[in-house]
Order: sequence, then C-alpha cells, then structure tokens
Amino acid sequence: GTDTVDSKLCDVYQWTFGNSTMKELIWKEKSFPIKQEFTTSGQTSTMEFQNIVFGPLSNDLFTVPSKEIQPYPCYPMPTYAYPFPT
Repeated sequence: GTDTVDSKLCDVYQWTFGNSTMKELIWKEKSFPIKQEFTTSGQTSTMEFQNIVFGPLSNDLFTVPSKEIQPYPCYPMPTYAYPFPT
C-alpha cells in the first residue's frame, strides 16, 4: 500500500518473521527508506529520518587524513576447552 510521512508519498512494505513484524516506508520520489517500525513481544520501536537533504558531497569528505592513523588494538581471543563447561 501507500502512506504519507512528512508530506512524502511512500510505498509501504510489511513482513512477519516469527513473532515479529517489520514495516518499512519507502519515499517513492527518491526510493529512500524514511520510516521503519519493528514490533516484537508487544513492543514497537520506530525510526524515522527527518531533514533529509540530497545533493552533491564535498570531496573533502573522502580525503584520507594526513597523519598516520593507529590501528585499533587487537586483543587475543580467549580459548576455551571443548566441550564448553556447563
């Protein structure tokens, strides 16, 4: 079906998996998701995008910083005896 969010005509998609449902509203003009509703165990979470601006992006957004970036420290993964202790 269709619905309107913030004066934007949207296609509505809804699906169910297990005890949960997901509803997504896609802005027809831009083919862009602007609202999602997720319901599980009787609780609903809603996410809605607002103040969306489409336009050119500055090339500065894609410039690698000049100073060397230190990698995130990696720690060794713990080892476990199999089978896992109960």
